[in-house]
Amino acid sequence: MSSKVQVGLTSGILGLILFGIIIGAYFIQETKNTAEQTKQTAFNNTKISQDFDKRVSTFIDNWQKRVNVSNKINNGTQSKLLNLSMEQAEQERQLLSLQRNATEILHKQISNEKNIQDNLTRHRIVANYTRDNTISILNDTQRLIEQLNATQQKAVANLTAQHDDILNIIKNNTK
Repeated sequence: MSSKVQVGLTSGILGLILFGIIIGAYFIQETKNTAEQTKQTAFNNTKISQDFDKRVSTFIDNWQKRVNVSNKINNGTQSKLLNLSMEQAEQERQLLSLQRNATEILHKQISNEKNIQDNLTRHRIVANYTRDNTISILNDTQRLIEQLNATQQKAVANLTAQHDDILNIIKNNTK
């Protein structure tokens, strides 16, 4: 083989090796980047998962505290009721009875006041209606009195005219 062909083949092989090394390095870098992104995503997912777990645990702990407080209050109330002596139980019953009676009296009083208010409202309506009718009747009466006075004045004027006519006739006949 000639030396030119050998140099060309060697150069081509070296070029292919160099090209292969560059492509290989690129693929290695991409693989590292993908692995890093996968780690970052996994880390973020782990962080989100841990945050969620922490919030759920906090909620459950707070809920359990509420339940414990509620149970403590209920148990305390039950034990208080169970430990009441007969005398205390009787006093409690009397107090409840008094409270029930007071509530009934209050409801009755409210009902009575509502009835009184309704009656006053009805009386007010009747009084307003009566006043309006009375005013109308007074206005009609005033108009009728004015018509009567006008009629009386006409009648007096007519009578006066007739009286004057009669006097004139008598004077004319006596002459």
